[in-house]
Amino acid sequence: MFTEQVCRKWLDRDVVGCNGKVEMKFLKQSRYQDANVVHGAVQTLRQNPNRRSIVVLATGLHDNLNFRAMQQKVLLPLLRNRTREELSRPRLVWMSVPCPGLLKNGNQRQGRENVLRFNREMARFLRTWHVPVLERFNMTDGVMSFDGTHFGLGLNRAAAQVILYYLRELRLKRLW
Repeated sequence: MFTEQVCRKWLDRDVVGCNGKVEMKFLKQSRYQDANVVHGAVQTLRQNPNRRSIVVLATGLHDNLNFRAMQQKVLLPLLRNRTREELSRPRLVWMSVPCPGLLKNGNQRQGRENVLRFNREMARFLRTWHVPVLERFNMTDGVMSFDGTHFGLGLNRAAAQVILYYLRELRLKRLW
C-alpha cells in the first residue's frame, strides 16, 4: 500500500470543475502557528458576497490536541465580531480528529482519551457559534489505517459524501 506521504505530491490542490462553477483549494495549515494562512483564505472568500463557499477545517493533531490554542489562535479570529450573515460566508465545517489506529505512533498526548476530550471540547465550543461538526471519530473507530492517523480512499470518500449531503440539505432548505 502506498502511504499518504508518497501520494501527497500527486494531489491536485487547486481544482475547478462543473463548468467553472466549483473551485476547490487545499491549504495545509497543520499547526495553530500557521493560522494566518486560514485567516487570509477566509478573508479572500468573504470579499465576494455573491459567491457561495465552504471551508472545511481539520486541524489540532499536530499541536497535540491543544484546544485553547485552536480556539484562541485559529477559530475565534474567524468567528468573533461577525454578524449572522458574515458567519455564513464562507460557511465553516469542522472535521473532528479521527480515532487513533493500532499503528499510531507512541505519542500518548494523541491517544484515544485525549482525542475524545479534544473533540468534545471543540464540538461544545463550535455549537455556540452554529458551526457544524463532521464527527470522524466514530467513523474511523476500528477502521484500519496505514499509519494510525490517515485513512484510505474509501473512508475519505465517505467523509466527502457526508459534506456533499450537508451542502445538498442546505440548498434544499434554501440556506445556501
